[in-house]
Amino acid sequence: MGGAAQAQNSANHYYEFCVGFIKRDEQNLLPEEYCGGTVNGVAGMFKTGDIGQRFNVCIPEEATTGQEVKVLVKYMDQHPEKLNWDLANVVFEAFREAWPCGN
Repeated sequence: MGGAAQAQNSANHYYEFCVGFIKRDEQNLLPEEYCGGTVNGVAGMFKTGDIGQRFNVCIPEEATTGQEVKVLVKYMDQHPEKLNWDLANVVFEAFREAWPCGN
């Protein structure tokens, strides 16, 4: 990916793994599961209590991890300038853009 080594927890590092999570065929490959787990963890945080409201992220209860990862990958494709950010921060931004409260 060019000159400098990418940070291991950056969105850029996990981009291909997140794409792999969407395309997987029931394989339990650790990097893909890390992407799904991170997405699931961040989503779970916003779905409990009032945290989602406080941060303007209202994910529908029926949203699946697969749908949430698709939202993340779409956001990563549209915002390559943020791929050097920590994956969890990019997940947060993707969710806030996709599912703002009150819409």
